[in-house]
Amino acid sequence: MIAAPPERVAPTAAPALVLRPQAGPQERYLASSADIAIYGGAAGGGKSWALLLEPLRHVANPRFGATFFRQNTTQIRAQGGLWDESATLYGPLGATPREQLLDWTFPSGAHIKFAHMQYESTKYEYQGAQIPLINWDELTHFSDAHPQPLHVWGAALRARDVQSRRRLVGGVLHRVVDRPGDRLSHP
Repeated sequence: MIAAPPERVAPTAAPALVLRPQAGPQERYLASSADIAIYGGAAGGGKSWALLLEPLRHVANPRFGATFFRQNTTQIRAQGGLWDESATLYGPLGATPREQLLDWTFPSGAHIKFAHMQYESTKYEYQGAQIPLINWDELTHFSDAHPQPLHVWGAALRARDVQSRRRLVGGVLHRVVDRPGDRLSHP
């Protein structure tokens, strides 16, 4: 006996991707217009996810760029790490990944990169870079000397039509120093 061919089912449209923060600290963090925003708390609170959402408000701007820093590349590439999670957000929005370089390019030309800052001397590789959005994931893994030069280097970006911002997440908040002229907030 020959089985009947399966019925053809008309393809259905994929559901619309809706991205929004969780109510509470994640929502307040992402709503901040401060130059520097800090989001701390226990593991599993959505801090890294919020960090990944932050650049999406700017990806229509072809001159926008963001860099995410973790202490080492293994933390970025680990299963369920920043790279994996970025794929669930940025891929459906039309961004093109370059996994070897750990970066995404959006249809507008906006660019998001993931990098390590394993050694304090690595910060000098970014000297002179004009990065509109600098994200530090798990700030507690860095020494106090890591973020300071990038704090200054990110400030010369008004010509890119993007407010220079720094976003920091991690379990301990006391290591960040408020600097004159910064608008500092945390949820």
